[in-house]
Amino acid sequence: METEREVVFTVHLKAGDRQCVLALPASDEGLANAKNTLDITEFWEMEVVSLECGIPCLKDSLPTDCGSAVEADKLALEIEGMMQTDGSVKRYAAALQMEKVSSFHEALEIAYRMNGDAQEMWQGEELTTPEFIKIHEVDYDPQDMTIGGIR
Repeated sequence: METEREVVFTVHLKAGDRQCVLALPASDEGLANAKNTLDITEFWEMEVVSLECGIPCLKDSLPTDCGSAVEADKLALEIEGMMQTDGSVKRYAAALQMEKVSSFHEALEIAYRMNGDAQEMWQGEELTTPEFIKIHEVDYDPQDMTIGGIR
């Protein structure tokens, strides 16, 4: 039996004159139901009308200008991963506020960095700032200039 997932986002979608509501992260069944309800074959055919965040500590820090349901689902999966570690979602909320995130895409990039997809995302000097080290709880070794093993 599949365990019930916590709803990170509720998105209101439309395609043409059809509309539906989808909880994210979505199961394969939920995504298939949304496509059937909207009478579409590809996810790029649907438009996000609105997005609501179901995680209280993120409601005020997370932009809701989501460009696509696919992007929203990716971020929901990243946040779901953070929820497996105590305090990670609150650190993510702090990072969003500190970096003054203004777009949903920027919020997704920060989530990728925090969940370990950082090697491609992190840029030189910002790695060694005290704020970055504190928020991301990385191990900084000034002797060999590495961040958690990433050079």
